[in-house]
Amino acid sequence: MTSLGIFAAIASGSLPDGGVTWKINWFAVWEWIGHIADIFSLVGLPLALWGLYLAYREARLAKTASEAATTAVDKFREDLNLSTSVADFTKALSITDEIKRLIRYATFAPLPDRLCEMRLILVGIRASEIGLTEEESATFQSAIMNFRRLETKVENIIANKLTPSNVSALTQQICSDVDSLYEILTHLKNKIGVP
Repeated sequence: MTSLGIFAAIASGSLPDGGVTWKINWFAVWEWIGHIADIFSLVGLPLALWGLYLAYREARLAKTASEAATTAVDKFREDLNLSTSVADFTKALSITDEIKRLIRYATFAPLPDRLCEMRLILVGIRASEIGLTEEESATFQSAIMNFRRLETKVENIIANKLTPSNVSALTQQICSDVDSLYEILTHLKNKIGVP
């Protein structure tokens, strides 16, 4: 149907200015609008499906990005916890050097506080979730117990005003524990930033 088919000229009478009277054929107009609506429907359905696909894809990408961000935050927290533990661990091992020096010079008065501080740091590191193996946890537990025993011995020496006959016997277990703890420290340092 042509666009002129919508309009039908009525030539039955002429207007005073010589023009022709036009009358609109409403049935033809509605039929023409129906054809346009059919064309839009045919075009609109694939466009709607394409839009749904794009929305689904963006939602999936957003979910993937969200999961990646969550994983990155979790890894950051883990590394931060590990870094803090390594710093505490380094502090604890430096305290052991001071403890050994105080024992060698028979300066026992500050030792109980230093041994307690050392022990508490080790307990805190062991309790934090830094991924210690069972063997490493056992090493920590052994060192904690050895420092507790040494603290008791030193408190006994101070309370009874004793002078130990063999100072090296007091430091011998500390040296053994420190060697084992240094291995764990190195292992923990190597874990920082590793995915």
